[in-house]
Amino acid sequence: MATIHPRGRRFSYSLSLGWFHTDRPLLERFSAARQDGFGAVELFWPAGVDYRQVAAAARREHVRISMFNMYEGDYAQGERGFAADPDRVEEWRARFLEALDFAVLSDCDDINVLAGDIPGDRSRAVGMDCLVENMRWAALEACAQGRRILVEPLNRSAHRNYACRDTDEAMRVVEACRSDNVVLLYDVYHAQLTEGNVISTLSRIMGRIGHVQIADVPTRGRPGTGELNFANILGALVDLGYSGYVGLEYDPAGDSDPLGWLPVSERGQAERAGGP
Repeated sequence: MATIHPRGRRFSYSLSLGWFHTDRPLLERFSAARQDGFGAVELFWPAGVDYRQVAAAARREHVRISMFNMYEGDYAQGERGFAADPDRVEEWRARFLEALDFAVLSDCDDINVLAGDIPGDRSRAVGMDCLVENMRWAALEACAQGRRILVEPLNRSAHRNYACRDTDEAMRVVEACRSDNVVLLYDVYHAQLTEGNVISTLSRIMGRIGHVQIADVPTRGRPGTGELNFANILGALVDLGYSGYVGLEYDPAGDSDPLGWLPVSERGQAERAGGP
């Protein structure tokens, strides 16, 4: 298997437990990630599991939760958040406070806020105003607890009505919040599907990126299975001085060695992992 990982990295890798080891109950996946050699993981919202137990499982296995999605709504039915829905503000804010409690209990710095779709009976302007107001409120709550909020754009083809459909739309939300603890989650897979120019975009906005996720295009497989040059992309992160987390958020199904591209010696924490 060709070498992809770069030398001299300051970032750490984070294994997505939303994609990996899904044949096990969530509370058992932390042990599996540790056995794989990872010191950090990331999560979807732990629906159906007491998040206090999730925090305890991570501590027990000495695995850091690098980030997690706050409650997304009905994920199985396609919901990816509802922060842009004016009719659900009270529900959304209660769910955010729940996520904030989980972040504090698990010593997790970053909460990923999926914006959700603009409701069909509302204009885009109204939905975006609601999103920004919710995010400004959440930024204050998170700041008081020393946490950050991540804003993640999703690709236009699969999420046509989503509030943040490309990097620039998400960056406008980040900037409108006027808070240093609201930053971008840059997902290479979604970015390549929507706009391409991954390395030039990373260079342009590196100062506002709080977390990176990777998967190859078009099948969302491991690096090296598609059209992207991950040796160059990860090398650019090194050159740009990125020192946060790079999440392995790809589909391992049908791959006999989905982690084979990344040597076990490279899966632990980098010496200087942290913010950008």
